[in-house]
Amino acid sequence: MNRPTKISKRIENNPVLALQNVLQRQLKQLQEKTTDLSKFSNESHIDGFGLKLSLTDFLNNQQKPKGKSKTVKTGFNKGTLLPKDFVSLVDQIKKYETKNNFQKKKKKLKRRIEDKQTPQIRTNFRSNNEPPNKIIRQIKNKSKYIELNIINKKQQSKYQKNKIGRSSDQPRMNFTPRYFLPVDPKMKCFVCNQLGHFAKDCPYKKKQNQKNFRSSSSPEKKQNKNNSQNVNEEPNSLPNFLTGNFNKKQLKIIDNPYCRIFCSNCGMNGHRNEDCEAPVFENLCSYYTVYQKIRKAPRRKKIKKPKNKKKKRKRQKNKKQQQQQQFLKRNSFNQKKNSFRKKKNKNKKKAKVIQIQESESP
Repeated sequence: MNRPTKISKRIENNPVLALQNVLQRQLKQLQEKTTDLSKFSNESHIDGFGLKLSLTDFLNNQQKPKGKSKTVKTGFNKGTLLPKDFVSLVDQIKKYETKNNFQKKKKKLKRRIEDKQTPQIRTNFRSNNEPPNKIIRQIKNKSKYIELNIINKKQQSKYQKNKIGRSSDQPRMNFTPRYFLPVDPKMKCFVCNQLGHFAKDCPYKKKQNQKNFRSSSSPEKKQNKNNSQNVNEEPNSLPNFLTGNFNKKQLKIIDNPYCRIFCSNCGMNGHRNEDCEAPVFENLCSYYTVYQKIRKAPRRKKIKKPKNKKKKRKRQKNKKQQQQQQFLKRNSFNQKKNSFRKKKNKNKKKAKVIQIQESESP
């Protein structure tokens, strides 16, 4: 038996040294057959001596725990390395070459990304076909839009400050912000359903507010104040007392006669108390007609649902009893049918037996 020397022990403990020795032998054989390997090593910046750069990657893939074991073998056998493993090293060397080409491709990609992210103005400068007047117009339009937008925001901030700083002691500030930018023609108003303005600036809404909210110096209100002191004596104060708050709402006319707008003065449909041309009544006849209309209006009947648990249980029991009764009725009817059919079949069989006996008898 040959005893292992100190050098062989080092090789067994260090798998890197063993790989270097085996690779040196294989490289000598390849150098005899081919002379292009020297160029390959110079281009890839690899030592032709031992291929030190690719060994680390190779060993990381080669040394792995087998099965359930968590440790790795320290020893290394010379016969395990085959020419197939050497081919894998060459593939790793080719990948290393691609790193140098990747940096060149990276610069090209950056240029393409910058060209896409740049605005349209930059592309217009590069194009020789388009005249420079278009570029100047674009810049001017953008600058105008930015200036108007800034002024618009300043006006809105002033309007909000006046709202916040307002109190009951101070007089009300009649400040409305000015909108320098034009409104979109497609915008719809929620009040009149027309295009070109908002609900705040609706002219139809302003006219209605002037009609509904009258000034305090009107002679009609002064009469109503005097009449409200003696309600029991004069019935003329009752209409204004009851229908004063209805004028603020905008009621729509509907086809249903019970839902139309009615006048509390004359009791007719189609107009309000403000626009009524009839003289003011002295009796309570119109109130009676209004009350009669409201009383005849159709209403949905509400189903009374039991609130207590006891009532719910009773209701459930009644349902079950009804279902059971229906089931028993059906079963009894089916049982009667079946019994009647059985009797028929028995009678038929008896009749057949009698016929056979009569035929056989001489």
